[in-house]
Amino acid sequence: MERKERAKTATTGGMTLVEVVVSLALLAVVALILVTGFSAAGKLIRRGTDTKNSTDKTISALEMLAGGLSPADEVDSTEEESTLTYTLNGATRSVKGRTITVTDPEDPAISHRVFVPDAPAQ
Repeated sequence: MERKERAKTATTGGMTLVEVVVSLALLAVVALILVTGFSAAGKLIRRGTDTKNSTDKTISALEMLAGGLSPADEVDSTEEESTLTYTLNGATRSVKGRTITVTDPEDPAISHRVFVPDAPAQ
């Protein structure tokens, strides 16, 4: 009698080959989803870093150009005469100056502009 009980317990305690294959298939699907997610996150981080570096480069070049210096990095810049007009407490004033625009040639979506007055407003 004991032998029959042991035999039953031994045969019902393990996993079948089908269960193992299904488990491995599910594990593979979960692993694929995780790898795809990490890959997408890595691309987003890389793009964010590139955008930050490009922004830093154009702002640095813009500050140097506004100060009358040559930028250290390779950037596209334009400079044009312009007038800034504003109203404060009912009085309208105009300030002549120049507008400097700097664009990163490696990422044309990154562009910054600044107005540099010729003289302080009166």
